[in-house]
Amino acid sequence: MAANAPRWKQIHDDLRARIAAGEFRAGFPGELQLAAEYQVSRGTMRQALRPLRESGVLTANRGKRPHLLTTSPSAYGAIYSLFEVISRSGLEPLSDILAQEIITDAQAADRLALPADAELFHLARIRRAGDTPVAVDHVWLPAALGEPLMSADFTREAVYHVLAETANVRIDGGFEDVSAVLAGPDEAHLLGCATGEALLRFERLGTSGGQPVEFRTGVLLGTELSITHRF
Repeated sequence: MAANAPRWKQIHDDLRARIAAGEFRAGFPGELQLAAEYQVSRGTMRQALRPLRESGVLTANRGKRPHLLTTSPSAYGAIYSLFEVISRSGLEPLSDILAQEIITDAQAADRLALPADAELFHLARIRRAGDTPVAVDHVWLPAALGEPLMSADFTREAVYHVLAETANVRIDGGFEDVSAVLAGPDEAHLLGCATGEALLRFERLGTSGGQPVEFRTGVLLGTELSITHRF
């Protein structure tokens, strides 16, 4: 820590180094605990934490301990699993199922390199960390892989786990695009946030053995969730 820097900046830099070293994987301390550790006022501690919150490294609700949500390489391969991210943060991953069906969708079929009228498995969910909504996502799989998933209980199960168990398929490649968007009325209703709230929109194509097997889209509520993915 630079001796001539303001005290809050010294603490901020030290916390960043400790986070990068993985020191807080079991849980991030509260303001009072950190203020006592660094022997500063709560106001100074809050000033040190503010850049971490604004950059999304920490998330916190009023009156609750901040959560540092990080993930190491996933049990499901190089791709990260939101289910696993939430679990490792110490919260319970839950989903409200909006749709679990066999349908046709020309756009999703095109991304999966299938004919426009090909049948697809479609799963739509509100993703929760405990009681808190953090994301809405839609998953499409070829029907040959997805039909056995029609009876799965995805309120408490990860798609990648069920896919590996039922079809012996693991995602080993692909890509994901992420962009900033504003919540529309439908997204705000599902996530319990304000219309115009900043969201992260993602679009993912997962492959197995070079073959497209998963097309996924959705939005993440950045005020409730941040992800660090090491690979």
